[in-house]
Parts: sequence; C-alpha cells; structure tokens
Amino acid sequence: MYEGYIRNRKQLLRDLSITEADERTDSDREIILKGFERWGRDLPAHLYGSFSFVIRDDVTGRFYCARDAFGIENFYYCLKEDGGLLYSTDMKTIADDPAYHKDLDREALQLYMMFGYPAGERTLYKGIRKLLPGRYLTLENGKIITRIWYRPKFNPDREKTEDEWVSAIEETFGKILSEDEQNLHSAKCASFLSGGVDSSYLLAMSKIKNAYGMDFEGGSIKESTYAQRTADTLGADFHVLNIKAETYLAALPDFVRCMELPVADTAGAAFYLGCCHIDHETEIVFSGEGSDEFFAGYHVYRRSAELGSKDGPVYVGCDGVMTQNEALTLLDQKTEFPINDLLKDTINESCDGLSRMLLADIELWLEGDILFCANRSAKMCGKRVVLPYADRRMFDISSAMPSDYKLRGEIGKYALRCAAKKRLSEDTAFRKKAGYLVPVREWFRLQEFRDMIRQVVLGDTSRLFFNEKILEQYWKQFIDGGFTQFRVVFAVYLFVLWYENVYQSL
Repeated sequence: MYEGYIRNRKQLLRDLSITEADERTDSDREIILKGFERWGRDLPAHLYGSFSFVIRDDVTGRFYCARDAFGIENFYYCLKEDGGLLYSTDMKTIADDPAYHKDLDREALQLYMMFGYPAGERTLYKGIRKLLPGRYLTLENGKIITRIWYRPKFNPDREKTEDEWVSAIEETFGKILSEDEQNLHSAKCASFLSGGVDSSYLLAMSKIKNAYGMDFEGGSIKESTYAQRTADTLGADFHVLNIKAETYLAALPDFVRCMELPVADTAGAAFYLGCCHIDHETEIVFSGEGSDEFFAGYHVYRRSAELGSKDGPVYVGCDGVMTQNEALTLLDQKTEFPINDLLKDTINESCDGLSRMLLADIELWLEGDILFCANRSAKMCGKRVVLPYADRRMFDISSAMPSDYKLRGEIGKYALRCAAKKRLSEDTAFRKKAGYLVPVREWFRLQEFRDMIRQVVLGDTSRLFFNEKILEQYWKQFIDGGFTQFRVVFAVYLFVLWYENVYQSL
C-alpha cells in the first residue's frame, strides 16, 4: 500500500537508478521498494513530502508500515483476533471488514470533547488506532510494535544572525517549491490565498498563477480584499467563494462523511467547501498549513512564559472545547484519560516555553486537525493537497532557530515575515494574523436555523451520550450570547452528525 507525494523523488530516482514511470505514483512506489531494499527501516528518513505505506518483506514475512514526519497522510490499523493486521489510509476500509467488530470508543469521545478532534492515536472506533506521525510499525508474531523514526526537537543555534535565518528560510522554501515545480504541472495547480503572510509568500515564491479564496456572509473581515491585492501584484488570477450560512450548514453532513471522524473546526469545514469549489481541471492545490506551528504564528504563543512552563500545567494545544472535568461531567464518565500520555514523547524535552508549546501543537493539533482536514478535504474532492511549509526541512530551520526569531514581542513568525518582505509589501508581510474567521457562532443563533440545530444538539442521539440537563444549560448560555459555550454546542452538533451519517451507516 502507498499513498503520498515524495517531493525529492527526482534525486531519489537518480540515487536508486530507477527509470521514471509515466505515472508519478508508479515511480513513487518503486522508490519505496528500492529504498527499502537499500536502507531498510531507515527508509523514511530519506523521503521528503508525505507518505503512508506498507511493505511486506518476502524474506521474513513481516510487515513494515510507516507514516510521514508530521502526519499529512493518514494511516489506520487494527489487530485482528487471529493476529493478522488490518490497515488502510481510510477508516471505512477497516470498519467495513468482517474481521472488525464495530464498537464506539467512549474514552476517545472524552478526548474529542476536550480537543474538538480525536487527539493522539485513539479514534472513535474501539480497537482502530492511528499510526502517529514519525512512527513506523512492525507486526512480529502477532504483536504490534511501533517505534519512532522522527521526533521533532529544538536545538537552537545562537551563532546565526537575523539575515542568515532569513536567507535560510528563503533558500529552503525556494528549494522545496522548485522540487514541486519539477514534479507537478503548474497549469494544473492552484493555491489557496488569504490576506495573510503564509499563503501570500507561498504564491510569491511559486510559479502558480491560479489562486482561490473565501469570504463569509456576515463575516467581520473580508480576506478577499487583501488577497485580491496580493494576486494583482503577483499577476495571478483570483477566484472568490462567497459562503453563505445555509451553504455552510448544508455542507456539514458531507464534511463529516469526508473526514470519517468528527472534527469541530469551523475553518476545517470551510476548507472542505473551498476544495469543492476549485475548478475540476485543477488536480493539485497548494496551501500554507504548517507555518504557524513551526514558526509561532498563533496569538496564544505570546503567553509562552506562562503556558510553556515545565513546572506548570501541561500545555496540550492552542485550541480546545472544554476542560477534562467539564467533559467528564457532560459525558457522565468517571475515568479520566491520562492526558500526559498524549505527549509522553515530548513532554520532558528540555527547551524553552515557546518551543515546548510548539512541540505540543505539532504532536496533537497539527496532525489531528489541521493536516487531517486539509488532506481529507482535498482527497475527497478529487485533488491532492501540497503543503510546502510542512516539509521536514522547514522544521529543521525552526528547530535550530532561537525562539526570539520566531516570536519577536507581539509579532509571530518574525523571521518568516522578514523573508516574505523581500517578495511582498511590508503591509502584507507583517499583517496581523486573522485566519478564516468563519462566523458560525452567529449563524447558529439565527432564528431560521436555531430550531433545526437545537433538535440535533438536544435530540435522541445526543441523549445517548451526553447529560441532557447539563447540555441544555450550555445551549441556553450559548443562545444568550455565550462565547465558549458555542464550542461545546458545535462539537456536539458535529458528533451527532457523524454518528448518524457515518458511524451508523457502516
């Protein structure tokens, strides 16, 4: 089995003496096989890009499975009662297998209500696990063994100057995009473009001339205004999808079917709609995911002295739905999932507070939400998403860069912005992060949708899992203007849609 996109394939084809096939995927498969023959279990370290693959060794009869460094490609597995292995890049293949006995994992539901996505290796299907990013798996004598082939770490180099860091970003990002240009037909590529620095710099450094953006009915910020200026400056065609409340809400059942697991991320659903909107002749879509987690783009990182302290509470992500105690109460559960286990491989890293926060977000949020939504959305819309910032070589820069070059006062992604300023206006390069501010909270309160949403949130399915009286309180507080209560309402709404449209249909 193989799914992915090997970015440095041209070099590997030469190194492994492989004649390039007509289809890129065929060449990639040959790279995997020949590479395994030469490097064995060290193969993943030679691959840049995204991948999820399984090899059966004809000599030993053992399976070798691996997933890319940050989890762009999905990988699910399940041990059968007879000691065999079920595996796939999608959940349905395993859940539909007669050897799998479907059961909902209530402990994973606790994690979902805390994070808004099934964090870590658990899924909502009991017994089905994710192979975590940067891991490989072997099946030996009916026993699954997972090991780490790549672990993100921070080792700051304090000798380099600001100009040297800026040059390193520009040279590395340029090399990555140059490899993409060699592998892909630019005429069949498009790129998402907002008014922010990530997508703008990506478009400026590439040769892509077809860009897409989104606006939202009733939204407080029109990203397309800023994106249009950037597209005009760079000579790119720009297409805007104006998303209305009814369009967004009608698409949520399709979104959860696409994801196969509930993800309570309003921007994730918008990304899915954006992928659906892209011209059918476009096969490849570029996007800027990864830069925020590598180069400290989120506002919460300004609190690194407080939240990143090694002696304080464990930081488990830049976003979330509710505390563990709140989740236990809402679910009427008694047993706490050991949250520290989610970060057992990174929690004891000796690094500064900002780096510790970045490691947590890379391990959990980036894999479980950001990259997951991007990959599944594009794939289910017949596209491949390409994420240049999420290349391991970009993290290599971040890992060696002292935190002061990532977060300078109130400015996140400082060195990246300095690099972007060479290609973009200063206003664009240093524009404050806005993101896709989807006004779903306001849409959920609209009278025309309120009753429909309430019937889902407080309906028969919901009562199977949640304490009805407590959930009713969250609903009332949300309708009365509560901000944090919306996250709970939205998470429950997405879970019910998933349970009724995905889980029960298998």
